[in-house]
Amino acid sequence: MSSQRKEGKQLVSSYVWSKDKEKLQQFAKEHGLTMSDVIKAMVSELDTLEKKALKKIVDAAKHSEDN
Repeated sequence: MSSQRKEGKQLVSSYVWSKDKEKLQQFAKEHGLTMSDVIKAMVSELDTLEKKALKKIVDAAKHSEDN
């Protein structure tokens, strides 16, 4: 059935700020993608990022806990 998820896929949910969701939606729309496509691509790129870029992401995530 087409409505069934592929084996190994799991639903993951997250609460994000409205402005962040809007940014993701706008980016996806501008590039003819879905938000799921964008998030999947971003996650798949984590292994290929340089240490400096990873550190920047980690630092930003730690500081976002304050908001």
